[in-house]
Order: sequence, then structure tokens, then C-alpha cells
Amino acid sequence: MKYAPLPIKMDSTSNGEFVPPTLSKRELQINQLAHEQVELNANKLGLDRRTFVMSACAAATTLLCANKVNAAAGLNGGFYQLSGDAALESEPATEVLSGNEFIFDIQGHFVDPDGRWLNQLPEQAKPFSGMPGANCPLADMPGDKTYLQCLGPKQFVKDVFLDSDTSMMVLSFVPSRRESEPLTIEEADATRRIIDEMEGDQRLLLHGRVNPNQDGDLQGMDELAEKWQVSAWKPIPNGARMVTASLCITSPALP
Repeated sequence: MKYAPLPIKMDSTSNGEFVPPTLSKRELQINQLAHEQVELNANKLGLDRRTFVMSACAAATTLLCANKVNAAAGLNGGFYQLSGDAALESEPATEVLSGNEFIFDIQGHFVDPDGRWLNQLPEQAKPFSGMPGANCPLADMPGDKTYLQCLGPKQFVKDVFLDSDTSMMVLSFVPSRRESEPLTIEEADATRRIIDEMEGDQRLLLHGRVNPNQDGDLQGMDELAEKWQVSAWKPIPNGARMVTASLCITSPALP
């Protein structure tokens, strides 16, 4: 059964480079109980589900359900230290769960769903269609590659800067040649400008994509640093299966 999202994601996940592990029976039970209890507590408080799941009480409800299921399964290694009152009363919930942590994601991705890179693909190719987020409602629009809208800049801004607690992110690049980049530095910069207009300052930093073995990449590093103000380099060696981002800050300085 597919449920509406919980205030805290109790799920397995992947960065797209490996198949995520299957949830255990115990973890599925946590999700089922949390969905039921969220609905119940929302009704008790006279709130619709959408309003309730945005509250600290809903987050506390989810964690308390995890405590209950884990205890029933005989787990004794740890638990979430919350009182039962936190599920319905905002003061004990916010006392434990509220905070101002700095969350820095050093490697984020999206693709340009309408970019020139699509012109170089074989007609039947469906790049990135296996990504976990590629089946959002936007994928139902007419067209054979509309699923890429699920992985584009609008969804990226929503997921990272509106629907999560991420403070800052470095926008990165995937292995590619200049002429076939799923994300260009121009598109990356356009999205950075959107984030710069939101609350806060310099919340989105940019990697500079560089493959030392490709003609022009080393020569283009000066332009990336001076014109596009990249904050770190993303070195991509030919044939690499795994790429390590080198966080060598150039500009601007981190706080």
C-alpha cells in the first residue's frame, strides 16, 4: 500500500549509484503504525493531515511509533527520548525536536530536462529513468522524456530548499563531455541565482566540472573560477566508476 509522506522519512534510500536495501518487516511496521497514528492524532487535534504533518507533534508521533515497534521486537540498543505527551502537545515536542543545526550537503544533482544534451541521445534512450524520483506526477505529462522534469531545477529547488532542512548545498555534475552535459554551468548558475533571492545568502555553491583528459577542460578552469565563481572542483577521470568531489574552496568563503 502506498501512503502519504510521513513527517520523518522512515525508509531506505540511495544516491542512485546502488540499489537501496529492502525494508525489514519491523521497519514496515513502524511506517504502518506511524501513518495510522498520524491520522488519529490529527483528528484528535481537529487538524487536517497536511497541517498536522508539518508540526513537531507529527515528528514526535513518528518517532514514538518507532520506539513502540522496536521495543515490541525486543530491540534494546537505543530509543528516541520523547515523552508520550509530545505526540499531541507542541511544547514537549518542540523542546526536544526543535533546533538550529547547520546541514551542509556537499554533492547535489539535477539535470536540465530541456537541454541540448537531449539532441545527442538515441531516439529510444531514457537516461536517468531508473532514478528513484523519476516517477513523480510530472512524468505523466505528454512526451517520452517528461519524467526528466522530476529531476529538473524546479523539483530540485522544492525538494532541497523548500521541503528539507538543508542549510547549504554544493551543486555538482555527473561524468560527461562538455557537448553532452546533462547540466551546464549556465543552467547551474541560473538556479543558484534563484536560491540567492530566497531567504539566506549563498545557500547554493557550485562545483566546477573538470576532466583533465578532455581537451579544453584544464584551460577552462580559469573561466569557471573567475566568471562562474565555482567554490570547488569536481574532477572526473575517464572511465571512473566512482567520483570523489574535491572540496577545495576557491570562492566564496564558507561562513
